[in-house]
Amino acid sequence: MESSKIKRELTRLCLQLTTNFPYFFLASVRGGVKKRWNRLQYEEGLTVAVPPRSCRDGAALLDLSMTSGLGETVHPDVIYVPEGFGAGKWKYLMTVTPFPKAIVYFENPEFLVSDDGVSWCLPQGGKSPVVAPPSDWTGYNSDPALFYENGTVFLIYREVREEKGCLMISVYVMETRDGISWSAPKALISLRNPTDRAGVLMSPSVLRLGEKYYAWYVDEESGIFEIKRAECPELSSIANGVKVELNGMPDGLMPWHIDVEQDNGRLLMALCARNGDGRHSILFAESRDLGINWRIIEGKRLDPIRESGEDSLYKAALAKSEKHSCWKLYYSYKDLEGHWYTVTEKSLHI
Repeated sequence: MESSKIKRELTRLCLQLTTNFPYFFLASVRGGVKKRWNRLQYEEGLTVAVPPRSCRDGAALLDLSMTSGLGETVHPDVIYVPEGFGAGKWKYLMTVTPFPKAIVYFENPEFLVSDDGVSWCLPQGGKSPVVAPPSDWTGYNSDPALFYENGTVFLIYREVREEKGCLMISVYVMETRDGISWSAPKALISLRNPTDRAGVLMSPSVLRLGEKYYAWYVDEESGIFEIKRAECPELSSIANGVKVELNGMPDGLMPWHIDVEQDNGRLLMALCARNGDGRHSILFAESRDLGINWRIIEGKRLDPIRESGEDSLYKAALAKSEKHSCWKLYYSYKDLEGHWYTVTEKSLHI
């Protein structure tokens, strides 16, 4: 066996031992093993060469090879700015997290721009990624979302850090007026959780409805995942969320990641739902009472198509098209070989 493989397997064994039997090891030892594992994954991730892939009929595979993860990506969120944004007057803005070889250390939000919602690039002079990876090699930054108001783009994302026998899970916001210079991250909410309860504050999505800002996110309670809505005063904090009602959810599926958008007097949700074997589908829901009661829209469900190379679908996002008569749908998926890609469907009527 090659020495690199031996090193990897020994590190993996140490990680399993320190994770499964934490009370037999000092915190410094557990932390040291985690850092070595993450650094090893990082070095392997830099060698990833992503081959071109096809996708299902009606969808277009996005070339995001300019990102720090070399093109394997998840968690897209896209907004449409009719008047254009930044020096290039870009009409489409995206945040996404790299995910080569499913290495969480790369899960750090990027910011991309486009004129047509299909061809993407980094803004000249912009950072990649926008959110730097953890300096101590533990934790990750995931589930980014964009919100636009009065010439300013807000990037909301979720940070997970490992601390002394617990997880510190926070939602942060950053802002920019040019896509190049960003403000320092500001915490909207932080929770200290047991290490076996990481599924909280997932996939935050923010809107302004009237004079108030709201955030929707996914939380786990006793193994059950549910969607919550919380007020978000002046984009400076997130209050305790209230569980929403989700009517018509198919049996065997639970919410996982979401995106909420406004649509002519109603709210639309793109809902990534998880089944019992860990695979995901995409559903859509609507609300007409400011996002407390939701109804699954029948006949619009997307499931993985193995003949098209999809093993599992993942987080989806909706963005207005130029004509405003339909939506652009963006979503990520895992292929049959474990690679992660982001695609778009140009015309979706919901």
